[in-house]
Amino acid sequence: MQGFRRSWIWTALALQDTKLRYRGSVLGPFWLTISTLVMVIAMGFIYAHLFHTDTRSYMPYLTMGFIVWQLISTLVTEGCQTFLASGPVIQQVPIPFSIHAYRVVYRNFIVFAHNLVIVPIGLLVFAIPLDWHVLEADGGLMFIGSHGQYDR
Repeated sequence: MQGFRRSWIWTALALQDTKLRYRGSVLGPFWLTISTLVMVIAMGFIYAHLFHTDTRSYMPYLTMGFIVWQLISTLVTEGCQTFLASGPVIQQVPIPFSIHAYRVVYRNFIVFAHNLVIVPIGLLVFAIPLDWHVLEADGGLMFIGSHGQYDR
């Protein structure tokens, strides 16, 4: 619980990680969003053709699935390296271990939020009506966003 209470630390560290990662680029973390958009469009048209499916009905599922899969995949991959990458800080600064985990999760949610910009664009382009099916995704995203609280 101590690490969660110190949200200003892991929030600042995650924002700093994001800024440092994209400091040399003009678009910053939106490069990931653009590459995700290009990947979804390419996969959408190719797979819709291969599976003999209507692109308009296939693309929204692919988009949400791909964005959520990127989040889960990155969280698992980076989660395995969290404490190894934070080793020098752990050895020098007495802060709760959970701060490092929150930092990784928050950093990935920043990228996830950037990628979610694609969803309203897709809703407009494919003229998908906003009904309760679209709103069900909010519950799923909140479920993904829930996390445990582990400290030293």
